[in-house]
Amino acid sequence: ILQRCIDVDLMPGEFDPSNHMLPQLPMHYCMFPKAARYKTLHGVSNPYQCDVGGRRFLGTSGQPLDDIARYSKLEDPLEILEQTLEWGHLSPTSPDTLGCYPYYKEDPFIITECPDVYFAGNQPRFQTKLYEG
Repeated sequence: ILQRCIDVDLMPGEFDPSNHMLPQLPMHYCMFPKAARYKTLHGVSNPYQCDVGGRRFLGTSGQPLDDIARYSKLEDPLEILEQTLEWGHLSPTSPDTLGCYPYYKEDPFIITECPDVYFAGNQPRFQTKLYEG
């Protein structure tokens, strides 16, 4: 019902029917036969970047944050998200402990400019923070 009114961007996560390694490809529309009838449903990659109302959104489904928490002393998802922004990298543990496709000349996870909204899905709770960097 939601996609009747607004555009919906659907990003795959860790346990969704998509490839396991980052970047994940969009889930195929055949997975959502009723919703796929609407042109407002958009399968997107993970990580994902878009512009909405002149604001730049950038984020992941949360696997990089979970991986950092697993292998470091950082525990708070919002703190980890802020650190990845300061480090300038969406997935700093890839490919060592978080699978990703090999890239020879470029790293697709480098953050080249600060987004207006930086997000991570699939976290234990909703949190926000104003970051000025």
